[in-house]
Amino acid sequence: MPIFKFLHILAMFLAASIAVGSDLLLYRIAMAREVSAIRVAFRAAWKYTTIAQLLFVVGMIFGLIGAFLDQFNLFALWLIIAYGLLAAIIILRGAITAPWQQRVLQAANNSADLDELLANPNIRRAIWAYIVLLAIILYAMVLKPGGV
Repeated sequence: MPIFKFLHILAMFLAASIAVGSDLLLYRIAMAREVSAIRVAFRAAWKYTTIAQLLFVVGMIFGLIGAFLDQFNLFALWLIIAYGLLAAIIILRGAITAPWQQRVLQAANNSADLDELLANPNIRRAIWAYIVLLAIILYAMVLKPGGV
């Protein structure tokens, strides 16, 4: 396996694991409604979010280098699917999950606001959509629908 392909896969798996794992963990901590745990976990989460974002960028760079060196068609169907799904994940994360996490941290001092945020079913749907989109990207990257 060429080194850049290996590094691309490694970085992307680490990024996806950290991103999904931390989002699921923060969601579960929030649903426990333990204010002190929410404050600690949600304040620390920016480190993991930053690491995941950096790994996604590094993984994309390794993927592009590997594709260039292996002369992949960067407009192959499976790559276009992956680009579109990655854009959807970025939008989902930026529009729903990240702002929700910020609001939960701010509301940790006010139980009425916190209860309202935790009652919103959209965050659970967003996290599951995030997981499904990542699984579809994995499918597209491994099985390459439409050919190389």
